[in-house]
Amino acid sequence: MVAFLLLIGAACAPGDGGDAVSGLDGLDRALVARGQLLYQQSCAACHGASGEGQGGDWRVRGPDGALPPPPQDSSGHTWHHADGLLLRIVLEGCSLYAVGDTPCNMPAFGDRLSDPEVRAILEYIKTFWGPEERAIQAEASLADPFPSP
Repeated sequence: MVAFLLLIGAACAPGDGGDAVSGLDGLDRALVARGQLLYQQSCAACHGASGEGQGGDWRVRGPDGALPPPPQDSSGHTWHHADGLLLRIVLEGCSLYAVGDTPCNMPAFGDRLSDPEVRAILEYIKTFWGPEERAIQAEASLADPFPSP
């Protein structure tokens, strides 16, 4: 299945169309456009306007022991996680999903963003990834998809 998704993803590599989702078949263009606006309003201050993060090594703990906000592009780890988990992290905050003794400073956005708004943001974030990352993330999402509306 992964090989099939990789082949499909390679055929959908970004083109020269000029818009954020040119060549990204499988992504909902209207949802991406909505997600782009919401991402800029709610996420870019920490994760970077283009998903680049805050610079430096996002794997090195800061003075408070927490890891900095990771990049959302292919250099980060967001694409390793299924849609369902990503939705829960954004809505509930990441402290519920912290691993070991590493604190997590991302707040819950469930009081500021609706479930459909978070889905739109995540659709936009997928435009930051290459075809291989999108394929791997789609495979992971089979086991933990977005909940039914």
